[in-house]
Amino acid sequence: WWVGILVGGGGSAALDYAEIRYGGCYWSGSGQFDGMGNLYKEGTGDLTLNHSVVSNGSSYGLKLVSTSGTLQISNSTIENNGRHGIYLNNTGTGATVQDNTITGNSQYGLYAAGDSMPLVTGNSLSGNGSGSVGMPANSSGVVVDGTNIFTDPLRGESGAIARDVTWLNQR
Repeated sequence: WWVGILVGGGGSAALDYAEIRYGGCYWSGSGQFDGMGNLYKEGTGDLTLNHSVVSNGSSYGLKLVSTSGTLQISNSTIENNGRHGIYLNNTGTGATVQDNTITGNSQYGLYAAGDSMPLVTGNSLSGNGSGSVGMPANSSGVVVDGTNIFTDPLRGESGAIARDVTWLNQR
């Protein structure tokens, strides 16, 4: 395993026709390996992943945390990662996950936590261990439209709803 690709604060990346495999692990210094993801993005700056393969990571396929800017993940295959295929945490409204195949990940195909309100459209999600899409009970603003194809459930995980939340079935 190798660490993966890190796009840090202020950095931007445009990856087209890339293959990112077997990454996502680093030594934390506390005697354990922590999951960073094959592709990890934090802070300001944009990220575009298009016509790419992100697979076989020891943890997350993509881990996008506390980031702003435009995040566009499209026309790609995210598969066989040790945790979520795509993990979004505090990414605001700038993320679009469109026309991807997300399959065979150990946990969710896509998991949106914190202040993450992605547009999820036109994807095929199947064979993910915990379900197609997951989010905490108090998530609001995640848009999963009717153009996605799922074979696994969409799940709101248990917990306290600590703010106004709207859940809509637009099918």
